[in-house]
Amino acid sequence: MPVINMPARSLTRIIDHYVESRKSPDWPISTAQAVTAIRCVLPQCTLSDRQLEDMIASAAIARHRNLAFDLPPPLAVPELAGL
Repeated sequence: MPVINMPARSLTRIIDHYVESRKSPDWPISTAQAVTAIRCVLPQCTLSDRQLEDMIASAAIARHRNLAFDLPPPLAVPELAGL
């Protein structure tokens, strides 16, 4: 599968489009569903889920939308868990 180098501007546009496509202002935007959708469109995205969640939150807040921060916490790395 070829890797497409996406500039940050394109990622921002995709996130903006996702937030704007959630038409019902009564329901919060799920950050977990948004990250999953963005990963489907941009599987080569090197940002972490948490970084994507921050970008999604910024876009939603700018549009006065409610958010559901439902992204699961990252898994602990076993060899670092004892530190």
